[in-house]
Amino acid sequence: MTKKTITFTTTKIDNNTSPIVIEINEIDFPTGKGDEKAKITKMFFTGNESVKGVFEANKTYQMTFDDQDVEDDRQPTMTQNTSAGGFAMGPAPKKLPNHLVLESNNDLRIVYNNKDTIKITTASQQEAPNQTPTDEKKPGSPKPGTPKTPDQNPSPDNPNEGPSDPTPKQPDKSPDKKDKPTPQDTPPKNPEPSSEEVNSAKNKLKQARESGNKDEMVSALNDTRDTVEKSSNQDLKKEKQLAEDELGKLDEKKLREIIREEVAKELQKFGIKADDLSSENKQKLEELNNNNNNNNNNNNNIKPDEAKNIRNKVLNEAGEKSLDKLINELEQAVETKKSQKEIENKIRVLQQFIGDNSNEYAQNAYSKRKDKVQKLLEKAKNQSKENNEGGGFFRLNNPVM
Repeated sequence: MTKKTITFTTTKIDNNTSPIVIEINEIDFPTGKGDEKAKITKMFFTGNESVKGVFEANKTYQMTFDDQDVEDDRQPTMTQNTSAGGFAMGPAPKKLPNHLVLESNNDLRIVYNNKDTIKITTASQQEAPNQTPTDEKKPGSPKPGTPKTPDQNPSPDNPNEGPSDPTPKQPDKSPDKKDKPTPQDTPPKNPEPSSEEVNSAKNKLKQARESGNKDEMVSALNDTRDTVEKSSNQDLKKEKQLAEDELGKLDEKKLREIIREEVAKELQKFGIKADDLSSENKQKLEELNNNNNNNNNNNNNIKPDEAKNIRNKVLNEAGEKSLDKLINELEQAVETKKSQKEIENKIRVLQQFIGDNSNEYAQNAYSKRKDKVQKLLEKAKNQSKENNEGGGFFRLNNPVM
């Protein structure tokens, strides 16, 4: 029997469902089958409600458990039940020892009946022996979910190690500890839809396309827009492209409307206006935006392929312009020796941009400037060290680097 520890960051919590549903940023979860990992984005707590209120959104936690308690129950025939957090969980679980069940490649059910084998703490909180989120707290001790200073992370060798004194410690500035990562080091990735949501969107787009009904295609493209936008699944994006191709054969005007709305939304997300674009792309964008007006010009002749081409050119430039802004802001912060906090904030924003794998335009921009970005991030790291004079500085260990 071996103790395992996973670290996860919450994005959304629903304490009003049974089971309690917690959406998290994607993590690798050990399946117990050699080196195989499952990509977990949702957790379902069943057994009792002792974890209700323990978790807060946008915070990082660690969960320690016995590897023998992991049960792989991934089945392709699970039924959806949105009222229960996305799946039909079946009869209420019996009062069995704690165990963790892989429901699918993205979903983990935690049967949490006692405090002996599963322990949950904030990632920045050291846990005293036998302490769980449901233990009674002595006067003066921190409440569950209250982060301590970053240097109080549990060590990898002993995740349950904790201080005997409940008083928060000051950051450890000793030379051998100054490079220790903190929970803020790696910004959370944008949460991706679950595999069930992705499959549902793919099926909806495919069925609409195969129906030959343009209204169903329009509805499917609109209904799945958010899922497609947040997902890095290439099969889903391909299904969207096929649906657009088919709609373009039936109703060019409607397809142009959908593309125009997508471009407007992406420009807003990138913080880019039409005037920020090159003269050529600005003109193309104006043509796309005006092509449904009855002004008797040639804009109404924009064909589906040209509309898609305009989208790609405009949004690729917007992604590059947006990335350049972030690069320039971080360069200025470093050159003018801004505060450590300001530099770290700009590092975090830049890392979030280049880490957004669901946005092809952001990734296209990053691929063209990768060397420059990495050199700048390393320089910013060194500047942050100097500003902090060796204590608790920001560490760059983003997985995309």
